[in-house]
Amino acid sequence: ASEDPPVLAAPEPRGVAPGKDGDGAAALPELVVMVQCESFADPVELFGEPGPALPGLAAARARAWQWGDLQVSGFGAYTMRTEFAALFGREEEALGFRRYDPFLSALGEASYALPHRLGTEAWESQFVHPHDMRFYGRDRLLPAAGFAELVGETHFAPPAPGEGRYVGDAAIASELLARAQRAQRPTLLYAVTIENHGPWAAGKDSGVPALVANYRRLVGRGDAMLARLDAGLAALRRPALLVFFGDHRPSIPGACVPGGARHTPYVMVRYNGAGEPVHAPFAARHDRTPAALHHAVLDTMLGRTPAGVA
Repeated sequence: ASEDPPVLAAPEPRGVAPGKDGDGAAALPELVVMVQCESFADPVELFGEPGPALPGLAAARARAWQWGDLQVSGFGAYTMRTEFAALFGREEEALGFRRYDPFLSALGEASYALPHRLGTEAWESQFVHPHDMRFYGRDRLLPAAGFAELVGETHFAPPAPGEGRYVGDAAIASELLARAQRAQRPTLLYAVTIENHGPWAAGKDSGVPALVANYRRLVGRGDAMLARLDAGLAALRRPALLVFFGDHRPSIPGACVPGGARHTPYVMVRYNGAGEPVHAPFAARHDRTPAALHHAVLDTMLGRTPAGVA
């Protein structure tokens, strides 16, 4: 059996650098915001034609500590596979048949979860998702995984008429930034968005052009969320890390179907105490699995060079 992973040493209180990274260049992050964005993918890659860019993603990549393709296994679904890998750092090859719904057996692997690896005494971990936490058994699993607070649908106002079926990405961004501002100790905020959940039919029009147009509109809101979080965390002027990624590609009949590439984007932006982006002393572009993203986050928190980068 694998040994339990090491726990991070407790950082210093807010306002005092908790230590330097391996090159002594910047204080290690004391605030981590991870956003698992529903169906977030590049429309140009999805549909094979020029279209509106994702300016938030492009800007974050230019400022990134690391970025690349996230090699997710699911397509159009299987959110929990990406979520489990990012939270627990377990590659699917190690799970065997359990990979198809890893949450069913995750209670037995709670020590691998990111809040435990950070250290629950040193870090405050909060999970934000505007949906029923009983879905996927998150209400039982996440406290065992070390999350001290679950911020579910009751914390958000329901969508107003015309705003869609789900709580919007803008509302989640507001919640995350408010919690980041209030944080008085090292804090992990892990959010799962839902606004861009399919199907993408716009009213009675279920034709392919309407589906694609509606997806482009909603993925643009996820991109705006990324841009807002990037600016908001920089404005806090404290050592921090933003991790933003798509859980899977959308399944849009006639436009985006299984059989080809499955990757989604990810980006990690690291901030120093002045709110400036910290650039890595190694190549920023690195494609990885969701489980490897978990370990890249841990390596960044420990001031180590992530495995596999040059």
